[in-house]
Amino acid sequence: MINATPISLDRFSAALLFAARQHGVATKKGQPEIPFFHHCLEVAHTLIRIAKIRDATTLIAALLHDTIEHADTDPQAIRERFGEDVLAIVQEVSDDKHQPTEIRRKRQLAQIPQLSHPARLIRLADKFCNLLDRVQHPPPQWSAADLQTYCKWSRSAVAALRGSNSALEQAYEQRYRKLLDPQSGENFIAG
Repeated sequence: MINATPISLDRFSAALLFAARQHGVATKKGQPEIPFFHHCLEVAHTLIRIAKIRDATTLIAALLHDTIEHADTDPQAIRERFGEDVLAIVQEVSDDKHQPTEIRRKRQLAQIPQLSHPARLIRLADKFCNLLDRVQHPPPQWSAADLQTYCKWSRSAVAALRGSNSALEQAYEQRYRKLLDPQSGENFIAG
């Protein structure tokens, strides 16, 4: 269970600014017009809006969740500015980008049972946000088979995260069905 520390606007805005500076002008894969930082905002917003999370540590870690993995941020900088608790969560959800994708995906699935509850929430919100991004704007080098593989893997990760937040789990499933169910009329990756 999360020890719900109310969010301080000063601390939250400091995390917003820190994440924006760390990501700089980097853009999303398949979306060169969208700053990568937008994804960090979307993950935090998803936790606030859908999962109804109000815990400061979780929301700040959500904003910073990709700073080590994608922006090569020094963990010490996170520790100094936001504390050990935030850093620990960010490290839990950070992948080693030097490893091949398949290995990173397998490690993510294997690590889910050991994740703290805040890390599970961030991982779930990240999957929710990435599903729409990947389906609507896949990386240019991806084939339809790559996208299908990603979507199946994402769904299996969410299944492993069951029990983290029912509202967000339901929202993911609704999004998955809308995007990928042939009966919905919006199957973007139908073979």
